Amino acid sequence: MSLNHHVGSDWLFLRRFAEEAVELACAGRPLPSIRLNGAGMFVAGGPNGDNGLSGKKLVVDAYGPTVPIDGGAWSGKDFHKVDRLGGLLARWLAKRAVLAGLAQEARVNLDYAPGCDRPVGVEALLDGRPVGDLLQRLGHPENGNQAVWRAYVSCEAALPELACWGHQQVGMPWEDRG
Repeated sequence: MSLNHHVGSDWLFLRRFAEEAVELACAGRPLPSIRLNGAGMFVAGGPNGDNGLSGKKLVVDAYGPTVPIDGGAWSGKDFHKVDRLGGLLARWLAKRAVLAGLAQEARVNLDYAPGCDRPVGVEALLDGRPVGDLLQRLGHPENGNQAVWRAYVSCEAALPELACWGHQQVGMPWEDRG
């Protein structure tokens, strides 16, 4: 759970506030564990915070209208954010599944929790059928944020080039056939 707050906010108060909200929302049901502001302090919200550019490039970034975008933008985001890294990782895993002959069409959905360095969940549809063991079928490829970040660091394309023409270009590390 992420709560935007002031620099001098009382963390114990924020924690109690979050717990009470969850208890109210889950009345009569088992309570989930809560991770509050797992990525650290959340003092910059709104346009100055984590929302990047407007949503106008979401579909372009996601490479077409059949790719579910789930609200995260790549353009205008910090390169370490999972919006960008997770999108590239999902695309890379889907391409690997197709190239490995597991399907003609693959869609990969990744679930992230604040502060986590890799997806907490990986779901795949291979030719429209749900598959829960995609990482195992692909030989357990690296799926942490740092693996995708290393692809950016090794990328020879200039950032203005990526911003202008998009991330899906021949020769980009995340577009390789491996």
